[in-house]
Amino acid sequence: EEFESIQTELLKVPQTPEELAKMKKYLEKVNESVQTRQKKMSVSNERFQFLETNHFEITNEECELRYTTLQMPQRISALMDETERTLSVERIRMIRELRSNQRKLENDAQLISEEVSTFYFKYTDLDMTIEAYDQVNELYGKLQKLKSEQDTFNQHEKLFDFEQAQCNPLQKT
Repeated sequence: EEFESIQTELLKVPQTPEELAKMKKYLEKVNESVQTRQKKMSVSNERFQFLETNHFEITNEECELRYTTLQMPQRISALMDETERTLSVERIRMIRELRSNQRKLENDAQLISEEVSTFYFKYTDLDMTIEAYDQVNELYGKLQKLKSEQDTFNQHEKLFDFEQAQCNPLQKT
């Protein structure tokens, strides 16, 4: 069961930087527990040898389970290597996606910055107060959304061990 749960977990492909970090930690944990699993395998082998030596009846299912279990450490090792390669590829993909999203964020922030700067000249008449209020609320909502995206991108940069970049147009606005 332990080998099957490890195998199931290692076959998952991370979709977010958070899942990637979690998978890396899991891979490290599996790596650290190799000796523990080897000890369990040794005990199991000794017990099976005892049963064979003393001519206890062993069913075909038990033999099949034993040999499947004996193959598991090699399977897990190969799967761990494959998982490490997958994590490297996914990391590169996620970094590219992060950079692309950050460029989009800067462009969006620049557009809002321009809207804010034209706001002052557009709403000079007191009769336009309600329209100005609605526009302020809309701009505020957009700024909050961009700030939230910036915070998410900063968290992702932390996960990738990058220095956190700030969106200059967003900071000015």
